[in-house]
Amino acid sequence: MDLVTMAHIFDAFPTANSGQMSWMRSQLICNVAFATVAVKRFSLQKYLLSNNMTLNKAVTEETEILEAASYEDVIHNIWKYDPPKVLGDIFESVIGAVFVDSGFDFELTTRIAKLALEDVLPLIHLDMPRDPVSNLYVFVGKAGCQKIRFKLV
Repeated sequence: MDLVTMAHIFDAFPTANSGQMSWMRSQLICNVAFATVAVKRFSLQKYLLSNNMTLNKAVTEETEILEAASYEDVIHNIWKYDPPKVLGDIFESVIGAVFVDSGFDFELTTRIAKLALEDVLPLIHLDMPRDPVSNLYVFVGKAGCQKIRFKLV
């Protein structure tokens, strides 16, 4: 998926610098984006078999949140969402299965992956909004700070 999305970004944004390409890639190649596609486009959560009540509850709760959210809000405010990793993993597994079942046909897998991401790919652009933590890093970096430490509370 990383190669598919980077090839798309490279082709779609030939004037992008490395920082812009990296930021667009990070918005596409992340658990939140994949989980959103898994839930909104394919309802893959319905096929998840788990014997873990905590995970099942988290999947159910996050599914409701992702179903109600727009693709644009998710992609542009990715930091607001925290779906269980399994939701993004399901999507990646399906694309991996396509790759294997196609006899490792990268071109076919790329077309299918782009089709699967068709609601997300148009939302990326050169001036993607940054998340609050990235904005903080830039701010303190410009102020001369060389080390930041975060503590989860």
